[in-house]
Amino acid sequence: MQRWLTFSPAKNDPGAGADSAAKGSPPGSPSSAEADFYSAYLSILGAASGASIERAEPVSKLGIPVTLMPAIVLEPSFALTSEEVGEKFKGGKISSRSTLVVEGAGVEIEDLELDGALVIKVTNQN
Repeated sequence: MQRWLTFSPAKNDPGAGADSAAKGSPPGSPSSAEADFYSAYLSILGAASGASIERAEPVSKLGIPVTLMPAIVLEPSFALTSEEVGEKFKGGKISSRSTLVVEGAGVEIEDLELDGALVIKVTNQN
């Protein structure tokens, strides 16, 4: 299993993270952990759904290279596995400047073209 899917520590302060990045090692900083979090969702969504996802270029934050956009969060209430993601999210295109948050069971997304921000939150009422 690849490291990005299983492990991204937030143990180093920005200075130590920048030093680590300069040596070619993972920064292990809070900003790099957040970037890895979004990157994992991008990879899972792209592979499972066939959506075209445009990744932004990395930027340097206090000497640490991070790619924070697009920011995608798929809550566990939406899908727990990549197979479930593929069943519920089909095709579409997401630009590098977008933010997408999906929360709730029963949500299905087809051919979404997103160039901005979208929050989908479904609550089950009994």
